[in-house]
Amino acid sequence: HVEAFDRVISYRSSYEKRFLELLMTMSEEIVDVQQNVKFSYTYEGKPRRYFADFLVLYGSGKKVLYEVKPAVLVDFPVNIAKFKAVREQIHDLGIDEFKIVTEQDLYHIGRIE
Repeated sequence: HVEAFDRVISYRSSYEKRFLELLMTMSEEIVDVQQNVKFSYTYEGKPRRYFADFLVLYGSGKKVLYEVKPAVLVDFPVNIAKFKAVREQIHDLGIDEFKIVTEQDLYHIGRIE
């Protein structure tokens, strides 16, 4: 876990930990980081729930939802269904953008865009 914004922010992988480390070093002001934003979607004919990794509120007022995932998993059919549902629902929740962050961003580029 990481302590920020007067609370503990949990991570479930080394990629998520690296994401939080990079996030805390960004020059853009970050007002808050939230977790467990829930989305509903259907996969193989069954209703499912998906909890996104991080919702970041920037000082500009922009809200960006981030999913931190190994690149090899991004194109799995279940993830394609999740991400499609997120893109269809974010604006109804007042979220401006959805971004998938992979190890390429975290370790090779070394920043979150």
